[in-house]
Amino acid sequence: MRLILIYCLLFLAFHSLSQEKRTYSTVDMDSYEEYLLKDYRALKKTSRKALKSGIDFYLLRMRIAILAYEHHNYTKALRHFKKAYEMNPNDSIVQEYLYFSFLLDDQYEESRIFALSLNDKMQTKIGFKKKNLESVSISSSFGFNENIAQNLMKNNYTPEYKNVQSKFIGNSYKFGLLLNHSIGRRVQISNGFTYFGISSTSLIQTPFSRFTENYLDSYLQYNFGLGIQMKKGWNLSGGLGFYHSKSSWFTIVPNFMMGPPRLETLINNYNNISFSSTISKRMNYFLTSISFHFSNLLNQNQSQGEFNLTYYPFGNSRFFSTSSFSVLKDTILRTVFSEKIGMKCGKRILIEGEGGFGDFTNKFTSNGFIIYNTQDKITSQIGANIHFYSKKKFEFIASYYFQSRVGINYLFLNKTDYKSVNYKYNNNNLTITLKWNF
Repeated sequence: MRLILIYCLLFLAFHSLSQEKRTYSTVDMDSYEEYLLKDYRALKKTSRKALKSGIDFYLLRMRIAILAYEHHNYTKALRHFKKAYEMNPNDSIVQEYLYFSFLLDDQYEESRIFALSLNDKMQTKIGFKKKNLESVSISSSFGFNENIAQNLMKNNYTPEYKNVQSKFIGNSYKFGLLLNHSIGRRVQISNGFTYFGISSTSLIQTPFSRFTENYLDSYLQYNFGLGIQMKKGWNLSGGLGFYHSKSSWFTIVPNFMMGPPRLETLINNYNNISFSSTISKRMNYFLTSISFHFSNLLNQNQSQGEFNLTYYPFGNSRFFSTSSFSVLKDTILRTVFSEKIGMKCGKRILIEGEGGFGDFTNKFTSNGFIIYNTQDKITSQIGANIHFYSKKKFEFIASYYFQSRVGINYLFLNKTDYKSVNYKYNNNNLTITLKWNF
């Protein structure tokens, strides 16, 4: 009786083992045939059932990953190439595929970190070169509007408020330089230098006289950024900004020694700073980030929180959308919402459309490298960016934005009592950027 029981247990164990081998063998043959036929849909079903049943091996991962790669779903390809790499990290084929999957999925830092872990021969094969200076960008921007022409000659005084003081913002120009460096495998440093000037006309008007003065306000900006690429897709970054602004204002100064008041130009110089921090993570088809900013622009403390969510529905950057929501707090609480949609046209053109609304006053993005510190409030904007990529790692970017702005007229009853009256105008901004990726 005991011998019969032992025999039955051995038979069941052998049958179970042979059944497992048969299942593994079936998956291997089916997946190989589907891979040869380039039947991506069937191979996805086969691999999904196999992995759910606990059957997992290197060739299965490579087959589904390669077909996903060929269908430009780099997000799905990465998931399987990573598993294949864990099983066989010395295989040059999976090394090469994994590097280019990171690169084509716009995970540039991950691709660089992975390439640095490979030997010199493999780095040469994939065309990777060790470098400290990653990229250099120069940009030039020109803003233009009809604000001065439309509003300068209007009579804004009333029988009660007969003294009106206004400053009308006109055209502007900007020049920028951005340097991106890498230190070691996981650290990135950015240095940004920006100068922009804004022309304006100040006005003092009464029922009997009108005085104007033209000015050119200037702004200097330096930004330092530090980024650390963590494991499992996490990224920590921060920014420090220094801002110097010089602006002029035409005003009436009372004469306390008797006699009529005099007109005088007041010059304001501000030196301010900003601090920014961002944490982000790439999770398959989503890239999420949370940012915090603090600044004292124009000597007014302001804090800001921002949430960004980027979605890659097809597992690549051929089409994506980014939603952004910001909350700003200075003397009041303000919100800004924006949406960006990007689409690649062929291999060398990327088109992005963007729109947003809210109170953009002193809004920060990109760890302080971009800031909306115009004198007049921006209430909404819509625009587009076109990227042209050359074969030699050169990038040309043309950007256009249409902004709705709000200016202010100050109506004085006497030296201390006044009220402000808003008016609206539109501003156009065109920017050209040249970028060299080394």
